[in-house]
Amino acid sequence: MRAALALALLLAACGDDGEVASVDPTPPPRRHAHDVDGHGEAHGDPAPARLLRTEGGVTIGGAATRGEMDVEPEQPIEVPEGGRAVLQLRDGGRVELDGGSLARVTDDGGAQLLLLQGALFAVQPPSGNAPRPPLRIASAATTIEIGGAGEVYLALFPSGAAWVSVLGGMAAISVGEADNRRRLRALELGGGHAVAVTGRLAEPTEG
Repeated sequence: MRAALALALLLAACGDDGEVASVDPTPPPRRHAHDVDGHGEAHGDPAPARLLRTEGGVTIGGAATRGEMDVEPEQPIEVPEGGRAVLQLRDGGRVELDGGSLARVTDDGGAQLLLLQGALFAVQPPSGNAPRPPLRIASAATTIEIGGAGEVYLALFPSGAAWVSVLGGMAAISVGEADNRRRLRALELGGGHAVAVTGRLAEPTEG
């Protein structure tokens, strides 16, 4: 059902020739809970994401993956055509990367994952009364934020445009635009709605 809905919405979008901008940050090394000191004691924060399962020859940091493993910040996650990678984020969200995708998990607070190319499905499950940060997915075209519970599908095109489909719950989509009061403009979308991002936010459609 989810795949059929996403496919129908994607067919409504068109991509021109071009390239999606990418970034190549070089953050300082971080230590996580799986690191140990000379006394054998764990220290530091847990890794920002954990790889749960893969299909196809998925690589992380240029190395082949083997079963479940922690994913360090800024390591490139490459999913070949026809493959898939499922990530559990430390803050509670889950991301499924489609074949042909390139992404990186981040640890700077701005977003939990940066999508450089391809497409993904992201879900933020209900948390009850437990506090947690929103799920943020960033790309060169747009940033998506799920504050409560919700599901989104994000596809990037070679032209630099993006297609965002909210499959459930609520999500806020922004492209860095500001209003007259210099507040960041965000478009709130509910389940069953989608929007094309081509530099500026287009009018949402029902899906």
